Amino acid sequence: MIDHDKKFVFLQIPKTGSDSICNCLLKFLCKKNMMSELSNKSIFGGCGHHSNLEELVNQTNQTFEDYFIFTIVRNPFDRVLSEYTYIPKYLAKIESGEIRRICNNLNGYSVESFRDKFPTFTSYVKNIPEIIFLNGHGRPQYSYVRYKKPDFIGRFENLQEDFDTICDKIGIPKQQLPHLNKTKHKHYTEYYDDETREIVAKKYAKDIEYFGYEFRE
Repeated sequence: MIDHDKKFVFLQIPKTGSDSICNCLLKFLCKKNMMSELSNKSIFGGCGHHSNLEELVNQTNQTFEDYFIFTIVRNPFDRVLSEYTYIPKYLAKIESGEIRRICNNLNGYSVESFRDKFPTFTSYVKNIPEIIFLNGHGRPQYSYVRYKKPDFIGRFENLQEDFDTICDKIGIPKQQLPHLNKTKHKHYTEYYDDETREIVAKKYAKDIEYFGYEFRE
């Protein structure tokens, strides 16, 4: 999401509360008539619309040197669980006609086929589709920031507090975030065993190291 008037770039990492933040920002900017130009990557809610900064620079031919760049990250162990519980909800919305399919990484999956293939969280972790890991919602968070470190990296675990900081930085009033695309599950530690914990730790080693996360009780 880009705003050329307020001069900010929001790097939207899936399953980190990005939809909630976009919802607040767009409502405010539209209401105040301050929204100038949004890139075609500002559409929120779809895997194909999440670009890292390097991709964004190549697409827009801008360097954004004088823009405030920010993003939100999340504990990878929690993020993988959230994705697993979210996918069937997303597929159900497609089947009901509520939304159109915008995530090609899930082409060929229905709610039934997804649940048949991944009946448990353990089965999903052991067989995370590579296309989801590389290009979809499961894409490592480090890949979004490796080109250039954002000016501010907030954390899903402190989402409202860090969004307040973002509002101050871009010069808009603080707002209460809605919780969009919320999934219901217990604390992530209750879903892992030693094997699945090790799998996620290896797949997301750079995220864990770069952002300082760990598996916490």
